[in-house]
Amino acid sequence: MEKKVLKDGRVFLTVKLEKLREAVKTLRERGFQHLIAITGLDAGDHLEAIYHIARGGEVLSLRVIVPSEKPEVPTITDIIPGALFYEREVHDLVGIAPVGHPDPSPLLLPDDWSDEPPPLRKSTGGGEAK
Repeated sequence: MEKKVLKDGRVFLTVKLEKLREAVKTLRERGFQHLIAITGLDAGDHLEAIYHIARGGEVLSLRVIVPSEKPEVPTITDIIPGALFYEREVHDLVGIAPVGHPDPSPLLLPDDWSDEPPPLRKSTGGGEAK
């Protein structure tokens, strides 16, 4: 586990992908029960899933590195039910699939999007808004 504290006091913890569920359970037991958001990031050579979890006014960001070749994370919906929509959003936009999710249907993208890469992947090339 790697820990980084930013100037504003926000704490970033990086854990191994296989330790994600254990880390979320531990944080929940320590009072971090409010999932604010899950951020999906295409870092070029890998993907990242960052779980922003709060306890009172304190925010902790839990980061996992996700291999681009196998863009999957275990679902945390059974630990934090509020992850239900966030996991689907990250799957739609970045392509990180929540394995074991109770409803993996698209949240934001149309059903026929499957032939195209997720819109926030660097492989889409960006481009100009139309």
